[in-house]
Amino acid sequence: MAARDPRVAAPDAGSPRLLMPEPGQQPPRLPPSAWRCVVISPHGHFGVEQVIKAARPTAMTSRADKQLLAVLGRDDVDALRALCIEKADHQALCQLLTGLRLAASDPGTAVPLLVAALDSGRDPVGHRFVSRFLPGLHLPVLLAPGVPVLLPADHRSVALLLVELLTAQGRQADALARLKTLPVDVPVVLSLAGVQLGLGHTEAVVALTTGIQNYDDLTSLCLVARGVALRMLGRTDEAVVALDQVISGPVRRHAGVVVAALEERANLLRLNGDELAAQADMERIRDLGAMPMVVEVNVDEADTATEEDPDVQLRRARAKVRRRIVGMGEPGTFGGRHHRSYRAEVEAMLTTGQLDACENLLLCLLDAVEDEADERATSIDPTFYLTLADLYESLDRPVDQRATLERFVAAKAHWGAAVDEGVDLESYLRILPGHVAPPAAGPGQVAAPAAGPDGDARTPPSTVEPDGSLADIGG
Repeated sequence: MAARDPRVAAPDAGSPRLLMPEPGQQPPRLPPSAWRCVVISPHGHFGVEQVIKAARPTAMTSRADKQLLAVLGRDDVDALRALCIEKADHQALCQLLTGLRLAASDPGTAVPLLVAALDSGRDPVGHRFVSRFLPGLHLPVLLAPGVPVLLPADHRSVALLLVELLTAQGRQADALARLKTLPVDVPVVLSLAGVQLGLGHTEAVVALTTGIQNYDDLTSLCLVARGVALRMLGRTDEAVVALDQVISGPVRRHAGVVVAALEERANLLRLNGDELAAQADMERIRDLGAMPMVVEVNVDEADTATEEDPDVQLRRARAKVRRRIVGMGEPGTFGGRHHRSYRAEVEAMLTTGQLDACENLLLCLLDAVEDEADERATSIDPTFYLTLADLYESLDRPVDQRATLERFVAAKAHWGAAVDEGVDLESYLRILPGHVAPPAAGPGQVAAPAAGPDGDARTPPSTVEPDGSLADIGG
């Protein structure tokens, strides 16, 4: 019998259940499985493999169902895909099952199968095979960055899983189109808000979340998304009102939801220059256990030196770009959103001249980038470092620009950097004192790895490619 994690949905629960971890704790555990679904029964939570292995067909079981049961029991994915074509009555069902089986290991193949199942005009989840052999089927779905939920299997939850996969592939327009085919309810609104924010459609998010009331964790997260959108539109007073509904509501919310609201409100207050109020929110986050580490930098020497002293200016600049709070929320997130989802927002701020706000946001996003690299052993994305360096150059602040590039060099030496083709790093790094450009590799040679700050050669970390192979990340 499988042990049930008490933080996961009760067996008879038909409503969405949040799977966010409590601050400082591991997320709720589901049974280990190669499938993107789980079966919940009064006896516990089970992976599909366990349930199929225990299934016993009867004399009344159809030949097609027996054949499908045998294929699932062998975990024969090729045979399962063949059934998508061979069995007309089971076609949509087999497309659904194959998509759920491949969603984690081969999402590129899973997506068209899930699309076909959803667009078949049939109800594959309502097929007799599911009710007979996979009763209590649920799907874990990432509704928005950092917001995993467990949903009962139906047309909506399969579509929301498809939206997650499309978004991960960078197909936000397709994800948005799929969401617009669904009846509007809270999970759909939250998923829509996440996709629209990623596309920079802030007015649409505000319209979508108008009238949302704080009556559960998911509606609270919709209000957080509303606060983000209002901030991006410069409607700061309304943004604070939305976030206050989450933070000061009469009903206790999941601590992870409160932390997301506090992070966003602290960001908003800091952008408005209210550092004391922002620090008060950060203290509340600390009290909730979501702030395991604060990096401090000693700048006492500045008290006895003149403002014109270049060394003091550099120390202060280094303190500003390095004295960051890390370890909040899911790795790679800030304000409950993954750092990549802020790109459109940063671009909009730069375009509209909100340079101070953009500077503060970029400094926070650098934390999210490094936190993700540290927690998940991945290379860093240099985009926000170089954007901030460009911003400082445009503001004629060479000391801040140097401090930012020093932070990038240190991060690159520690984690490696995935640099897009066409990005000329040397044009940035040559301003650093003592920087020596790496020698170009000759024919048949490979350039030596860059030296770290202490002079030792660093080997770039490895990452796993989608096909399962290992690739070195350099820069």
